[in-house]
Amino acid sequence: MRFSGRPWLALFLPLCAALAQQPVSRHLILHDTDTARVTLEGTTRELSSVPEERSTGLAMLLSAVVPGAGQIYTERYVSVPIIWGFGWYFGKTVSDNHRSYRDYADRFTREVAADTLTILQLNDVKRIRDFYRDQRDRFAVYLGVTYLLNIVDAYVGAALYGFDVSPDLSGGAQIRYRLRIR
Repeated sequence: MRFSGRPWLALFLPLCAALAQQPVSRHLILHDTDTARVTLEGTTRELSSVPEERSTGLAMLLSAVVPGAGQIYTERYVSVPIIWGFGWYFGKTVSDNHRSYRDYADRFTREVAADTLTILQLNDVKRIRDFYRDQRDRFAVYLGVTYLLNIVDAYVGAALYGFDVSPDLSGGAQIRYRLRIR
């Protein structure tokens, strides 16, 4: 297989393959006599009720490369438009504020060189320029936090993929009340 022009692809594909081949569980014991039953971390269950797992490393890697891809891998489809929506909004806001910052920075430079504005007018242009710079930087931080939370959400989704959400939450325990009337 040739990777002309893309040497990073030769490193990326084996890494994905290695992350995808993590063991299902470290404590999984298949019973030889009865194939429909397994012991998972000390609890014997029917084979159909053993939770399926997803690779946390692969989910994080997918979300790092393409935000939302780890959520698709872990079948958490509702998170994808939320991640893309926040990413688009913060990215667009960073771009717009950077454009406004460059406009006011150029205007400030031109006005200082031409010496056509008073000190108060120059201060106003400088204040507006600094406002757009601060807004750009603030939304860039928001975009970075959204990116990191995307990766964390992919990790949590993969780690809790096989979590039992059955309506019976008793775990075999029962509470009995006895009411005595005197």
